[in-house]
Amino acid sequence: MKTKISILLIILLGAGSMLKAQQQDQIQKQDRIHQEEHLRFYDGKLYQYKDGVQSQVTEQVRLRNGTVVNPDGSYQLQNQERFQLRQGECLDMDGIRYRTQNKFNKRRSIPDKQISPNRSGGINRNKPAGSRGGGAGAKRGKNN
Repeated sequence: MKTKISILLIILLGAGSMLKAQQQDQIQKQDRIHQEEHLRFYDGKLYQYKDGVQSQVTEQVRLRNGTVVNPDGSYQLQNQERFQLRQGECLDMDGIRYRTQNKFNKRRSIPDKQISPNRSGGINRNKPAGSRGGGAGAKRGKNN
């Protein structure tokens, strides 16, 4: 009887320590994400997240790729194209735009070697939605 109780106690302690370690890993991952510098447009204001601190942007911010971001959420690329951030959208410091804070966080939690160079989320925006590719010379059906 004593051995059964002691075995049960050891199992419970082991499971508790494993759960604690998983929670600690999750907290560290979230802290790392919040430490990464980025910009977010929310309620008509631009906020900068740097070293885990959120501050409202009052002057222009120049990103690493040469993009200039204004406090009103508008930004201009190096090729002079102008865009406007929408509610909740984020820009990382390399000028990559994310639809939501959550998408930014998920992108950052993936190791760099697993991120594909196609930053559009796997969608080829140059082709119509129904197009499967293959070009004009692709064979389709039995008659081609």
